[in-house]
Amino acid sequence: MIDAEIRKVAKGFVKGLLDGRSTVDMCYMVCSPLVAYLSFCKVDCTLTEGEVNGCHHFWITLSDGKIIDPTADQFGFLNIWVRKQPSYYKMYTASDFNDRITEAVAKFNSGKELQFTETFLK
Repeated sequence: MIDAEIRKVAKGFVKGLLDGRSTVDMCYMVCSPLVAYLSFCKVDCTLTEGEVNGCHHFWITLSDGKIIDPTADQFGFLNIWVRKQPSYYKMYTASDFNDRITEAVAKFNSGKELQFTETFLK
């Protein structure tokens, strides 16, 4: 499938999935089933987690390194494009995940997370 066809398939899929709703905070909800559908359509791609301009985000990476971001409009970009990954898209590495887990465990062990949870549940 060429880029224009991938974009067309992705655009139709997202339109049907969101049914007119905003893409804000919907990146995982949109990208997760879309990557499965594209894979079914024989497009070699993976779900990618990282940051865009410092915000946690998900997008789809094609085997040639180009990306599809069906919720890019929430950052003020054109929606649903297929292109080389821009420099402001930072893919998380295994080290990033380890750092996030270590930070979460430290917060939990310090009682801050537990205190927040107890307050929230009251």
